[in-house]
Amino acid sequence: MPPSGGVLALTVHVGDRENDIYEFFCETQALGTHFLIRTCVDRLAGDGRHTVADEMSEVSVQGMHRVVIGKDDHADIELR
Repeated sequence: MPPSGGVLALTVHVGDRENDIYEFFCETQALGTHFLIRTCVDRLAGDGRHTVADEMSEVSVQGMHRVVIGKDDHADIELR
């Protein structure tokens, strides 16, 4: 519970690869919310001199999520 005794609210926007657009990132920051996006193309980021992968390589892993694929396989996904 927050110090004020009220209800803590957190908004997270979840988007797929079609949602990795600059205007969306700017709007979520302006609203004070967060976003989670799966990318499939390593697009240019920031000033256009580096890519999303370059940017994310500077962020530490915040957690892991395991996705089970069939009965004998899985994928471990890093959350940054």
